[in-house]
Amino acid sequence: MLPILKVSARKKLRDFSIDVDISIEGNIAVMLGPSGHGKTMMLNMIAGITRPDEGKISIGNTLFYDSGKGISVGMEKRNIGFVFQDYALFPHLSVFENVAYGLRARGLPVPEIQSRVMRELERLAIASFLYEMPARLSAGQRQRAALARALVIDPCLLLMDEPLSALDMQLRSRVRSELKELLHQLEIPTIIVTHDVLDAIGLGGTVMVLEHGHIAQQGTYEDLLAAPASRFVAEFVESNAYTGNVKSVDSHGDATIVLENGVEITTILEEEHSDTILVVIHPWDVSLQKNSEEGSIRNILKGKVLSISPLRDRVRVTVDAGIRITAEITRPSLEKLKLKEGDEVYAGFKTISVRIFPLENRKRWRGS
Repeated sequence: MLPILKVSARKKLRDFSIDVDISIEGNIAVMLGPSGHGKTMMLNMIAGITRPDEGKISIGNTLFYDSGKGISVGMEKRNIGFVFQDYALFPHLSVFENVAYGLRARGLPVPEIQSRVMRELERLAIASFLYEMPARLSAGQRQRAALARALVIDPCLLLMDEPLSALDMQLRSRVRSELKELLHQLEIPTIIVTHDVLDAIGLGGTVMVLEHGHIAQQGTYEDLLAAPASRFVAEFVESNAYTGNVKSVDSHGDATIVLENGVEITTILEEEHSDTILVVIHPWDVSLQKNSEEGSIRNILKGKVLSISPLRDRVRVTVDAGIRITAEITRPSLEKLKLKEGDEVYAGFKTISVRIFPLENRKRWRGS
């Protein structure tokens, strides 16, 4: 069983304060959130690069930091592997020397250094580049060299800051799959910071959404989709999210919901909601058509296409229909519709596709 990482940390920053209490179990945890919300600072505090104002950080029975006891173990003694966003390879050292750097700093004998470095280079399929300088490597090769340097020390914990951000879209998808497979083989507790929801989907494991230094919600990606704790979470996992109010409910439970800008939709309410509610509609539940047609879809909103964005084998089309609503459709569907930005279109979704959550008592989530 992998050791549990526990982080209870508070630190005041210029624009907000980091305040988290989390327990991370398992092989892979993804910290998801927009830039500037404290993700990298969280990694820096765990690694020992930055000291919290107060709190406690431990993995298994090993205590790294405890402000109450005056304990603060230095970064070099924490045995934590860290892959930085820009990889931070020494430009004047070869791949071999970059990977060997941490072992030399620990004073290991030369034969052991050579053996361990080659083990990692071969495992990551870059042994043929051991004499190359970082400038001569591709982005993917630099990432592997940085990962080898982090793994060669046999870390108790691996931290990765935006490890896929420097890769182009095609390479990113392949490397993401390879990275997931490798991390499962290594069985090292790993925290990966990213702003890309596709990383959270592709890498799996626990997902923590960070909002201005607080964990807004923690769970699997499916958990976050099924029951987002806030509009921020719903929008960040790429669902359509709105605040609204119940206008009326008939005897069959069919409810009229008023969203922003007075847009009205219909859904089925299984319980009473008297206050402002959170309304979530997943993009793949939204269909697009050129004409308004009668049928089983009761919610049809007329609007104009704002943007068309490729997404793997599908396409996301955002429509201004009084509210901004995004549909995720197949490429053949887009070609059949012959849509382009500025076109008039109808966005439709079924009543059962409308998910309602109460906003009252949905306070900021904190892990236990």
